[in-house]
Amino acid sequence: ANKTAFDDRDPPSMTVPDGFECVLTPRQWQGVVEFSRAVDAKIATSMAVSTGTRDAAGHWQPDMARRFFAFSRAVGGEIVAAEFMNEPTAPFLAGVPKGWGAGDYARDFRAFRAFAREIAPNMLVLGPGSVGEAHGKEGDLTTRQLLTASSPAVDVFSYHHYGAASLRCADGDWWPQTSRQAALAEDWLASASRGLDYYRALR
Repeated sequence: ANKTAFDDRDPPSMTVPDGFECVLTPRQWQGVVEFSRAVDAKIATSMAVSTGTRDAAGHWQPDMARRFFAFSRAVGGEIVAAEFMNEPTAPFLAGVPKGWGAGDYARDFRAFRAFAREIAPNMLVLGPGSVGEAHGKEGDLTTRQLLTASSPAVDVFSYHHYGAASLRCADGDWWPQTSRQAALAEDWLASASRGLDYYRALR
């Protein structure tokens, strides 16, 4: 989501705009909305935050998010919760400007919070959506830094737990891996509880 452009034109351009890595089409998102309605599920998501969403000074702008929310409503969708950014403790994965740090997160998060209250006042704001720290895989920023910079701005504290990553992520050492045998061991099963304990203390 961090580096995905939403193109609400019909038909959409499949050329990826500068500052993004891929394009989400109206038909694809309408499929998400239709699926959520068919199974009575709620939609939670996060915003694009890569350089394609930013002004010349590197500040996040809500223009694309505004079109995304408008389209969602037009096709009968409701986004009940959203994170500003997916996994901000690992900004090197997000396509944000070089040197982007906790102060930049605080500024951009305030802009998102104001946008969310304007466009969807009943939507829950989730955050910070951290990853990795409970298992010694800290990124460039910590949850403590993010909460200090933006608090008290979230409605729901959130974090992401990976007991193991998919095989497509296995070529690096940042994402945890496991085996079929290890995944049945008590220590591996308990890793979810260790993550909960870690983030509960920060909350």
